[in-house]
Parts: sequence; structure tokens; C-alpha cells
Amino acid sequence: MTAFRYAGIAVAGMFVAVNVATYCLSDISYSEFPLWTISLFVLLFVISVIGQWKYIAWVLAPAALLAPFEAFYLWYYRRPSSSHLYGILAESNFAEIVEFLSPWGSLFCLSVFTCGAFGVIWLCQWAGTWRVARKRLRLALFLLSASALVGVTLAHEITMLPQELGLSSDALSDKMSNDVFVDVKKTYFPGIYLRLWGYVDERRNMQLVMHEKAGFKFNARYVGSEKQIVVLIIGESSRKDRWSLYGYQRETNPELAKIKNLVVLRDMVTPWDSTRMSVPVMISRKPALSSSMVFPEKSVVSLFGEAGFHTYWISNQQTYGRYDSPITQFAGEANERFYLNPAEYSGPGSMDGVLVKKLEEILARKQQRVFVVLHMLGSHWNYKHRYPSEYDVFRPSLNDVGDVALQSASSRQEVSNSFDNTILYTDRVLSDVAKLLSAQKNPAFFWYASDHGEDLQQTDCALRGHGNSTRGSLEVPSIIYYNQAFYDISVGDVNLLQSNASKKISTQSVFYGLSWLAGVRAASLSSDKALSEMGFKEEKRMVNGKRAVSYDEAVSNLQCQPL
Repeated sequence: MTAFRYAGIAVAGMFVAVNVATYCLSDISYSEFPLWTISLFVLLFVISVIGQWKYIAWVLAPAALLAPFEAFYLWYYRRPSSSHLYGILAESNFAEIVEFLSPWGSLFCLSVFTCGAFGVIWLCQWAGTWRVARKRLRLALFLLSASALVGVTLAHEITMLPQELGLSSDALSDKMSNDVFVDVKKTYFPGIYLRLWGYVDERRNMQLVMHEKAGFKFNARYVGSEKQIVVLIIGESSRKDRWSLYGYQRETNPELAKIKNLVVLRDMVTPWDSTRMSVPVMISRKPALSSSMVFPEKSVVSLFGEAGFHTYWISNQQTYGRYDSPITQFAGEANERFYLNPAEYSGPGSMDGVLVKKLEEILARKQQRVFVVLHMLGSHWNYKHRYPSEYDVFRPSLNDVGDVALQSASSRQEVSNSFDNTILYTDRVLSDVAKLLSAQKNPAFFWYASDHGEDLQQTDCALRGHGNSTRGSLEVPSIIYYNQAFYDISVGDVNLLQSNASKKISTQSVFYGLSWLAGVRAASLSSDKALSEMGFKEEKRMVNGKRAVSYDEAVSNLQCQPL
């Protein structure tokens, strides 16, 4: 029993230590009000309500058992875990989890977890039927903790109010909501329970959506080459006028500029300038003006699957969350899925180069027909976390200053330079994919399009982020690369692509154009929407600004003017 006792003491110590470390080690921005007080008062509230230490121990046991994993993640990434992380672990096998933690990290977590399991058993047995002193003390704790929680919540909101009043109307920037519930989720206790519940709830919702779509069929057929590799690359927050391929004065696309067999689509817009709304329009037949989170049809992933392709979804973005779940439902259609980034948007994590490495592994399998979606993190804020140090070329950058907000006017130049560095790194990633496909003997091509652009604060423009429906956030870069084997069998299609490269198109063209170019046919795929077809027709490009408008009729010459 002595071993159990020491393990129990260790568990209690770990529980306290991880709570403290969450505030000391994490580099996320908490509100000015000390949220550790909420953890304390919630704990007192739980103790006062339950009353018996035996049951209190069982309530706290899951947090104690997860403490070693939380500690490792906190130490490595300097931020608490997330529902997204639990989604990755649920999608991973044991070998992939060990690779993520590293052998030593896995050994540490497994050892502490084992001790923790014994410790929890001892704590629950030792506590027995002990009660929390007298009823009067329990009542006092209850009244104290309940009133304190109400007070802390109000103080938190009041503390944040001046900051809220000073913000612009950047509705979809990456600044987190100041709602106290959002901040509490960042704590260890009770935040870890909220994050676990968030994962379970999102997964249940996704399963319901997938069940509703289960019977949908495109009835696709394949008329292309016996063997083929098709890659769809979804970019993130990439602004077209910051690409030197589109005339930007800085050389942000030095590698792509050297590559032959590249088609640059000159005039593409997205109907939405937020990821969760724009990506579904790009990869399915979802109407441009539909604001519904659920679309009753499947995506291009299932379309290619029906045509005999083995399908993959490889993402450097999150699995679950307010902005990700509408996309995750489409990713679930793939034969195999890989989420490579264990971190959230707000901090450092895996860079987009990991997508190329995973693609190389897949191509080494030598499958007959392969369709791969690569979902990049691209130029998502915080820009300094999106590229390695050797691509910190344009200076001064955000790496030269302390933590700054996207809204900061004093760091305007650093923000702009770091954004350009993200484009420079995207250039490297895309050129690496092109080199991989160039080395393939089978016909292969990729189609890249960014989900939306980004507003960058300038001397004549106070807007930043996305969600403003400006030219900068609605006009997106898009390129197509094809290898020599593809050109040899599809020279006519390539010539039509080149001749249509300057046509007015929207991201809706990706679904149709990608399918026709690959030789995938279905009754629902109209050829007049495919860039590689003789009958291609330009359509009115509707976008969602302050209201639904025709982009070409409403567009202003000013980059900063919302539509």
C-alpha cells in the first residue's frame, strides 16, 4: 500500500503542477484578469457540492491521468491541449502517437500515466467515505465559490470591455472571442473537461452529417489514363497581389518562376473570405451564396473515389473547431486521412513542408490512380509561425519584435514583411510538390488555389485579417502544374487551359475543372464550367460582401474598399 500512497501523492502533485504550469509556461495571451482564480473557485465549488472525498477523487481522476500528456504538450508547444489534438490522436495509430511524442516523450508519459493510475486507485480507496468537514463549512464553500465565480466572470468581461471597444469590425480575424467561456477552456482544470467534451460533441455532429450523406452518389465514370496522380492543394489566406507571379515587385515566387509546365490563372475570386465557407464551395457543388454549414452532397473526394482513385486527405490544419468542422466532414470521405499539425492556429506547430514529406511517402506506394488533397496552413496568422528561419528574408519581421497583435498599427511593416515571407515559403512548398510530380513516370498534375486572401494594414487602409470582403481578401492566386507524361497525353487540354488562363473565374471552377482535367465524368459535371474544355463559359461571379453582389459589377479600384 506504500507504493499506492506515494503514487497518490505524486498524482495530486502532478495535478497541481500542471495547473500552475499552464499559466507559467504557456505563451498564449490570457486576459488581464487572472484566470487561475476560476480554476480555484471551480475546484472549491466541486468540493462543496459533492461533499465526499471519494467521489471528488473520481471526478478529478481523468484530469490527473491526463496530466503527463498535458505536461509534455505544454512543455513542447507552450500552450494547453485542444479538441483538435484529441481529434488527431483519435485518427492516429500507436506508432504515429509515439512518433508525435518521440520515444522519450512516450516513455515519460506512459510511466507517469501508469503511476497515476495506481495513484488514483489509492486516492479513491484512501478517501473512503470521508466527508468535507461539516455541512456549515460546505455551505460556506458553496456560497463563497458560487459568488466568486459570478464575480470573476463579470470582472473578466469588464476588464476586456475597453479592448473590445477599441477593435475594428474585422469580424473574422483570428483574434479569439473574449467570452469568459473561451478563456476558461484554456485552463487545465476545468478546461481539459471542456476540451474533451468539445471533441466528443464535434465528432458526434460529424458522424450525423456523414450518415445523412451516406447514400449520395455522383455515378462517376473514368475516361482518363490507366494510371494517374492528381493533387488538389488548398492554400490559406494567400493574397494574390503579394505573389511575384502576378507582378509583385518583391521576388516572392523565385522557385515557381523557374518551373516549366505551369499555368497561372490570372483572375480568380472566392465568393467567401473565410475558410469554413470558401473551401466547401471549392471542393463541392455547394452554391456560392449558400450560408448553410451542411451541404447534402459529397465532395470531389468521393467523386474521384467513385472513379477508381485511392483518395487521401493530408492536412496541416485542425480537425475540429468552429472554423474547421465544415471541412472535416468532407475530409472524412477520403480512404485515408492524415492530420499532421498537433498545434492550433494561434501558435507555432508543423510547417507546410510536412505535407510534401507525406505526399512523397504516398507516391512511393506506386498505386494505380491516386487523388490527394493537401490542405496548407499557408499565410494564416500568426505569420511568423508559418515559415522556418531561413525564409525570414524580408526584414524587419515579426521575429524582430515581441508579441504583437494583427491589429497593431505600430508593427505594420513587420506584419507586412512576415506575410511576404509566408508567400516565399509557400513558393518553396509548391515547387517541391512540382518536383515530386515531375519525377513520376505516370501522368500527374496539381491544382493550387487559396481559400481566400487577407487584408494587410497599410497607411491608407486600417483593415486587417479577413472577413471584410475587399479585393485583397476575395481575389486569390491559383496555379496548375502538370508533368511531361500528362502533357504527352493531354496536350489539347493543356492548350485550352493556357488559352482560358485569363478568363474571369471563381473558386467554384476548381471542382469542375479538376474533374474534367483528370478524366472524371458524371452527369452533374457540366463541361461549360471546366477550363480545359472548348465550351467553357464565364459566369457571373457572385460574392458575399455586406450583401450578395456581382463581384465584377461591384468591385472598386481601392483594395481597402469593402464590397
